[in-house]
Amino acid sequence: MQVTRKELIELVELVRVTTSEEIDCSQFLERAAAYVDKTDPDEVPDDFVDVLQHMLVCKECCEELHVLRALVSSRADECDECDEHEHEH
Repeated sequence: MQVTRKELIELVELVRVTTSEEIDCSQFLERAAAYVDKTDPDEVPDDFVDVLQHMLVCKECCEELHVLRALVSSRADECDECDEHEHEH
């Protein structure tokens, strides 16, 4: 199997960001909802650094977290709209 230059660069980057202790996908998914509920995307508390680290090395989990965050955000928007309608009546 021939490895492309782009694939090699991606592999080197994954090795670079890998730490000695990491969580796996199952552990990530167990903590993802709490991460979304408790964190601002720009400020990660120390107890969620491992979640952020996993997102750096696992594209699939990273994508799942972004979908979860979007769903939570859209539900919050729906709740805001419902609140606005309640004030109109």
